[in-house]
Amino acid sequence: MADDLREFSAGRLDARSVPTRFVALGAVPRTADGEVDENALRALVSEAAPAPGESRQRWTTLQRSVAEHWAAVLGHDDFGPEDGFFDVGGNSHRVVELQRRLDERWPGALRLGQLFDLVTVAAQAEAISQSTDTSEASAPATYEF
Repeated sequence: MADDLREFSAGRLDARSVPTRFVALGAVPRTADGEVDENALRALVSEAAPAPGESRQRWTTLQRSVAEHWAAVLGHDDFGPEDGFFDVGGNSHRVVELQRRLDERWPGALRLGQLFDLVTVAAQAEAISQSTDTSEASAPATYEF
């Protein structure tokens, strides 16, 4: 079913907008004003079981650090090192906040425009590693979830 939804979406959306994961919901939660309740929606999605193959993901130390900033901006940590920022709930407002946070931690390592091209934790961590000389960047340790 997910493959059918992905194929359907690919015919109607820009490639970067096609979801990598689908979660079945009974209804989209709404606020009293009738708007989508993003916090309730995130809670429902994070309660859902992970997609096949998502349960054990490898992270380097630097990727884990970048992912902590993603989680703070997105309000959840339901993503892997190769998931796209915009596929897991990011938008143009959140990418600005992400850049601000990353710049506080690694000043000058990534420009805002780069985050629209480097859309995964892995790609952002690699770019940070190439532009800085941190102990995190050279740490060989990996973490499994």
